[in-house]
Amino acid sequence: MKKIMVGTLIVVLVLTMGISSMAFAEKNLHFVFVTPLIANPYWDVVENGWKKGIDEVGVIGDYIGTSQLDLQQMLDCVETSIAQGIDGIASMALNAEAFNLVIAKAKKVGIPFVLIDTDAPKSGRDAYIGTSNVTGGRFLGNLLVKLTGGEAKIGLMTGALDAPNMIERMDGFKKVIAEYPQIVIVDLQADNSDLMQCIDKGHSMLLAHPEITSLVGTEGYGVPGLGKVVKEAGKVGEITVFGFDDLTETINFIREGVAQGTVVQRQYLMGYLAAKYLYKLAQGEKVPEITDTGVVVVTKDNADTYKKEIEQAIEEYK
Repeated sequence: MKKIMVGTLIVVLVLTMGISSMAFAEKNLHFVFVTPLIANPYWDVVENGWKKGIDEVGVIGDYIGTSQLDLQQMLDCVETSIAQGIDGIASMALNAEAFNLVIAKAKKVGIPFVLIDTDAPKSGRDAYIGTSNVTGGRFLGNLLVKLTGGEAKIGLMTGALDAPNMIERMDGFKKVIAEYPQIVIVDLQADNSDLMQCIDKGHSMLLAHPEITSLVGTEGYGVPGLGKVVKEAGKVGEITVFGFDDLTETINFIREGVAQGTVVQRQYLMGYLAAKYLYKLAQGEKVPEITDTGVVVVTKDNADTYKKEIEQAIEEYK
């Protein structure tokens, strides 16, 4: 009888230890998000979404990156994560060609890889979550056409000239305005996602091209930077300002009438779903290859209510 009881106890202990170790292993999955910019208003929102998703799935989730756009440092962070045997990596493809190589390395050793914001479709990544940047650019073009009556001389400010998301946004924008002969781009500059560069180059645009009637930005610092340029030049109401994303100053400028509109991405949802998708992939589950998180066009009419639309979109994925 004692032998049977001892044997039963051993079986129970083994099963209990097995269940506990499985739960322990699951709890201690370790994911990493490699961001192109630490302490950046746009990417801070992504980080908040990432942390929410990590908290809900109950794993370890790091958020690492650089304070300035630096492709090599991003790649180094990914390489380090691979070497450490991380259970899943999320990032954005600052340069699609370069990311093809590191994603292939991750996949070779069985690490799931999710991209947000900017895709590298030939990389073998497991999923892309983000805006269709060509579509976003088209929304920006349509917004400008609507609010300028189809007539404008544009100073265009982009992020990095070789960044895929910036190229795609400009392509979408240009396809729309190409149908309006009275809309002309007279200058194109890159601010490299730096507010001071945006302001300095915006001032230079106006000095070189006083005929400019619209300033357009394709990344987050566009409206804050170009809005300051217009205010300092005393041309509020004379020069229209359009851009991307919803930094606090962007929305304030729209409320004030300094800027006329912006195309807002759902970057919180991108970060949130990145954590959720990595968790599913780590469990051997399938996730959608592409999730278009869409955009919201913000003008003075909905500047105080648009966030409700974004919150509703997040609820759909919970």
